[in-house]
Amino acid sequence: MIRVSVLALTLVTGFAGLVYEVVWQRYVAILLGSDSESTAAVLGIFLGGLALGYAVFGIWTRRVVQRGEQRGAALPLLSLYGGVEFLIGVYALIFPWTFAAIQQISLGLFTSSAGLSFFIDVLLTALLIGPPAFLMGATIPMLTQGLPRKLEESTRIHAWVYGLNAGGAFAGALAAGFYFIPQLGLVGTVRGMGCLNLAAGLILVGLGALSERAPLPVSVSEPLRQRTMRGYGLFAAAALLSGFAMMSIQVVLNRLGALALGASHFTFSIVVAAFVLSIALGSMAVSQFQRIPPIAAAVSQWILAVLLIGMYVFATQLNYAAHVLRTAFTYTDTAFFAFHVAVFLCMLAILVVPVGLSGALLPLLFHNLRRESEEWGAVAGRLYSWNTFGSLLGALLGGYILLFWVDLHSVFRIATVAVALSAVLLSFCLAGSRGRVFATVAFAAVFVTMVWLPPWPAQVLSMGAFKLRAETPETLLGHDAFVEARKGSLFVLFHADGPNTSTTIFDDEGSRALYVNGKANGNDKFDYTTMALSALIPALLAERTERVFVVGYGLGITVGELAALDSVESVTVAEISRSVMEGAPFFDDSNLGARENPKVEILHGDAYRALLRGEGLYDLIVSEPSHPWVLGVEMVYSQEFLEQARARLHPHGIYAQWIHRYEIDSKTIDLVLSTYTSVFEDVSIWYTVGRDLLVVGFNRKGGVDSLDRLIERASRRDVMEAFERLNLSSISAFLAHEIVPVGVLSRERLPDTVHTLQHPRLSHVAAKAFFRDPPQPPIPKDHSAEALRAGANNSLARRYAENLDATDLEAHREAMVSEACKYLVAECIVLLSEWLAENPESPALLRLANELNNDPDLTRSLSSGVPRVISTLFDRSSDNLPESLSVAEARFWEKTFFTNYEYVAPFDLEVLPEIWRRCVDEDPALCEEGLREIEQKLK
Repeated sequence: MIRVSVLALTLVTGFAGLVYEVVWQRYVAILLGSDSESTAAVLGIFLGGLALGYAVFGIWTRRVVQRGEQRGAALPLLSLYGGVEFLIGVYALIFPWTFAAIQQISLGLFTSSAGLSFFIDVLLTALLIGPPAFLMGATIPMLTQGLPRKLEESTRIHAWVYGLNAGGAFAGALAAGFYFIPQLGLVGTVRGMGCLNLAAGLILVGLGALSERAPLPVSVSEPLRQRTMRGYGLFAAAALLSGFAMMSIQVVLNRLGALALGASHFTFSIVVAAFVLSIALGSMAVSQFQRIPPIAAAVSQWILAVLLIGMYVFATQLNYAAHVLRTAFTYTDTAFFAFHVAVFLCMLAILVVPVGLSGALLPLLFHNLRRESEEWGAVAGRLYSWNTFGSLLGALLGGYILLFWVDLHSVFRIATVAVALSAVLLSFCLAGSRGRVFATVAFAAVFVTMVWLPPWPAQVLSMGAFKLRAETPETLLGHDAFVEARKGSLFVLFHADGPNTSTTIFDDEGSRALYVNGKANGNDKFDYTTMALSALIPALLAERTERVFVVGYGLGITVGELAALDSVESVTVAEISRSVMEGAPFFDDSNLGARENPKVEILHGDAYRALLRGEGLYDLIVSEPSHPWVLGVEMVYSQEFLEQARARLHPHGIYAQWIHRYEIDSKTIDLVLSTYTSVFEDVSIWYTVGRDLLVVGFNRKGGVDSLDRLIERASRRDVMEAFERLNLSSISAFLAHEIVPVGVLSRERLPDTVHTLQHPRLSHVAAKAFFRDPPQPPIPKDHSAEALRAGANNSLARRYAENLDATDLEAHREAMVSEACKYLVAECIVLLSEWLAENPESPALLRLANELNNDPDLTRSLSSGVPRVISTLFDRSSDNLPESLSVAEARFWEKTFFTNYEYVAPFDLEVLPEIWRRCVDEDPALCEEGLREIEQKLK
């Protein structure tokens, strides 16, 4: 019963251990950043601590056994192990405070050398997560020694310990990604797991105290001796090679999963969970065999090598398979979780045998060595230390260093050859002469096969099939037809699998598109307006523009437009992906030669760390991140990032951030804006094209302090050239892009919830919205009287129009309407309606209306008489208002008012009270109630 309880607790501690790993990676990203170097450093420290723990606790376990033998007493291993788990729990409870202290030390030790600063922070990270990772290494050696009672059961118990610990880790991977972190935040999650470890530790101590005196696992007739284990060196080398290979393959599978399913934290959690569960099942399978032939370890590795070859061939089918699976699910939150369950089951079906064989290796090696030494804990500790050290090499080499020179398929090939080499070593150790000959031939065959197989085609892997949620005509025709249809006219110009991203540049009949991890991140033709306006809007609004910081290079268009402005003296760019910069020359003709501009300085690394460690203040900071569901991107939407950005702005500075309105919902946009306005009090929203928004935050109150400066700046040669590239006819067309003026977005009227690094919510919410692909959400608006009046008073277009004479006012309106009608039908109709209300006989209006009739969407709205209806809302004394209305009709007018309200063309706020005063109904109280409600709302 005691052993069953301990094994159950092993499941619990494995669960907590994987949750800790996920949480610590999030924590340390705040300190080191979220780039590939930081990820490699964190994983290296964690695995290094674990490997050291296995080795040290293996030695300690041997000494405890020797002391127990000398005293003739029962082994206190369970109680000691309970104490270790208790210490982990204590450390977890104080971890948030420890992290805060380490962060302060990091800031206090700041140096101007980026390399030295990063090295110092890596050392601090080692102090932060090294100790608990070291303590986690106690589980395998201590329980392998403490639970078996005789030699015959040692392998079975050991396999159960390893398998259950890994099985708990599988559940922890899913729980951390899908529930704990978004619901409890980092602090709540780590302390919750700390309580779990405290409870497990106390129970283990109690179980150790209750356990009866049992025979020692070896004879006590003479002191235990440390023996020289035959073949141990080859076994250790095989364990190391296996660890290297499987960690490298896990990295590759994570990246392939991102390319097939989208690079969200859900994909990462599912791949890790399926991988770890397969290891657990493989280990526990060993426990079911009564007799295990010594050669089984070598045979398992040969079978694994063959299966990996099959996985290599199948890898090109993953995108199509993921697409077919996605088409089986609807567009709901319920289907979101059902889909990911299905993905997990499919992933498990693919991995359970090959990765399960990997999980079986260490118990099989232990089984061969257990007769060579009575010190089972020490044997297991040393084996697992070598295996974990191999995993560390896999993380650093396969997951980072090798990807500077080779692509993912090459890493997979190297890993497969490493598995075959492991099998060769075991065959030479465990097989006879014929077996050694077979091993040599088999290794040569595996090597030649991996060299001979073609590389994975970039066009297939990077097609972004995860964006196709519905069945296409080619879906049922099979993989080849589907791929051919998706390729269309696309031609791969460049592809590279860097340490943290897979970057592909496609040529599509003259336009060039950048794909990162299978997701389109920009097209130099269709997205040029968005990227250029992301530079031009804040540059024209700012008081000064000498020093600029840009988050992400991308296609370089934003950087190039900023650097082309005469007033800009320097542009510092933080680009996290090396492979994006490797492909940057393909966009030199589209971005005004941004890469070679002497004003531009490109920093490789995380933008948060670059801002935190940089020097001086900036006049502008422009951020164009990818979609917030993408793993790692949510950092630049966080409150902490925004606070750091604001701290690096001059008092007159501006922070501009892009956000999209496609594949997103209102909840996600509200969370972004709620977080943004928690840092910047004065915020305006502009559109670049209809589905792309630019949120502009002003570091000082009041927004644009001088409209004259903006007008003067727009008349300069460099700005006029930028207008020409954007097909902007005048400053009026530029001002048409402001849709929510300063003073409208109120922090009090947005949700209280914000997105922080210590409680990351955004990627969870955004990923669910991306899965549903909801209708395009409306532009965020506040219909309180205060907001409506602020919008009318602060609209730059209205302020500009106030000083124009009649002729210039007509030109201004024409430019405004023409620009709005390119991108936003709703705003276009309202601007036309305002013009119609104020000057219905305008020749320019009639001419423009005729031109707009060529647009089908506008034609339907214009022909339906909508502008005539809306035009009545601009004047309470309009003769077009009905003399009497029913309650239903009054409600219709009220809905029309708020649905079509635009701050750039505000309706008369007294129109609605006037409409309700004309309400006539059999129950007059209903009209009176409607009037009171609207007067209160507009008060």
